[in-house]
Amino acid sequence: MFKLNFKNFFIFCCVWGSIGFLMGTEILMGPSRWIIDIARSSPEKAFIEGPAIRTIILLLISVSLTVSLFITRTLLKTNKKHIRFGIPCLLALFLSSTLFMWANPKKFRKAGAEIPQVSERFTVGSYPELEKLEELKKDGYTGVISLLHPAVVPFETTLIRREKADAEKVGIEFIHMPMLPWISDNKNSLQRLRELTLTGEGKYYIHCYLGKDRVSVATRTIIDADPAFAGAFGKRARKLIKRYTLERGRVLVPAENVYLIPYPTHEEYFSYIIGANINRVICIMDPSEASSNKIITNSAAILSSYNVEQINMPIRRENYDPSDIRKVIAKVMETNTPVVVFDFKCPSFRTEAFIQSFNDDRPALPPSFLK
Repeated sequence: MFKLNFKNFFIFCCVWGSIGFLMGTEILMGPSRWIIDIARSSPEKAFIEGPAIRTIILLLISVSLTVSLFITRTLLKTNKKHIRFGIPCLLALFLSSTLFMWANPKKFRKAGAEIPQVSERFTVGSYPELEKLEELKKDGYTGVISLLHPAVVPFETTLIRREKADAEKVGIEFIHMPMLPWISDNKNSLQRLRELTLTGEGKYYIHCYLGKDRVSVATRTIIDADPAFAGAFGKRARKLIKRYTLERGRVLVPAENVYLIPYPTHEEYFSYIIGANINRVICIMDPSEASSNKIITNSAAILSSYNVEQINMPIRRENYDPSDIRKVIAKVMETNTPVVVFDFKCPSFRTEAFIQSFNDDRPALPPSFLK
């Protein structure tokens, strides 16, 4: 160990912050992705994701703390200049390059790829740099609404501070409505956005980091409060028709506006259902199988938070009845807007039965049911 004083503690905090951030970035791209893939492979494994990720976070804290203590002790005790100065320089180099990328959202965007979505009072997009704020001011925008959350440290915290200062410099109102998709229900921010939609008289630019998932949720909230916004929304929504696969399987499209998909991840709910203005979802999972009942309940809870209807029409392997598929198809056909039908995986015997019966108008006996 080393002598505890202000100088040594400061050095340790700098080392631990750097090591923790760098290790966290690597873990996010590696082991955590691997665990998430396993957790999403079957219903009985679906609920290991949360505990496993929390365990990884605890391990990250423990390992980064141990490594940081070792490095700090080495720095304080060594007399070798190449170690005393080399390690801090390497840490500073790696840390600064990583922070630079995260603190500059435009580095992640393709030139010309972003097409703003405009209605009479709202535009949505990605993080606005100073030049963008100046353009917005010239175009008559009265406020910029940031969905960035200070809990996403360190880069969103930095971006919030920077944007607030830039907005004050430009003379445009900065409105902070922080959102954490997939973690929080965002009720307070969404309620404030509904109130602003109904009572605000200004012109607003709404953004998150890259102008994707959180912006999609905000857009849906605006549509619910002000249907006049819906026309512009359709130009930007992330469409299932453009997807061949999701996390747990394929996207099948037996007819226009009819989508058979696997059970969506949190990200996919926000991107392709909630953010794409899909108003009806039909779940054909069997609640008696493994952890399916909990999955069905969780799905309904997520969707109901955003006024999306989930209809449960289970297709059971045991005592399989082909007429149940016909009932699902009838419910699909009575829906005038895009409808999503999901099983835990796709394809499955349930989605195969749907396709067979939908195309042939006859009782279905999918091949995978016989396996």
